[in-house]
This record gives sequence, C-alpha cells and structure tokens, in this order.
Amino acid sequence: MDDYSNQINEPSEEVKKEALKYPNGYIYILEKEYQGKDDVPADKILGAWKVNETGVIVGPFILNPNYKHKLS
Repeated sequence: MDDYSNQINEPSEEVKKEALKYPNGYIYILEKEYQGKDDVPADKILGAWKVNETGVIVGPFILNPNYKHKLS
C-alpha cells in the first residue's frame, strides 16, 4: 500500500476539485489500472473520501476492508 499512502493521508487538490462534482457522495481511490473504468471489482477499491452537501471532503479516508493489494 506504500504507493497509495500519499492518496489516503490528505486528499490532493485534484481530488478536492473532483469532490465538487459529487455533493453528498464519495470519491473513490482505485488501483491505477482501474482508474477511469466503470466496472471495478470491490477488492480493487482502496477506499473513499466522504463528500458533504457543498462538495467538500469531510473526515478521514475510509479504508475498504475488502481491498486486496496487488503485490508486484
């Protein structure tokens, strides 16, 4: 998970901008090969940031308990 640690400690400016499009939703962090795809297996979703009603990320990163990190 080391290569993803920077994405879960603090949302990037890009993630914060994306959050504005999804009020009352979530911004998911996926394994790189699944980014931009519609069908993503649950074990390839690292977790998510919760987004409030104004499109601002709130709270800590929520780790997906089903995530299975690819060892490569």
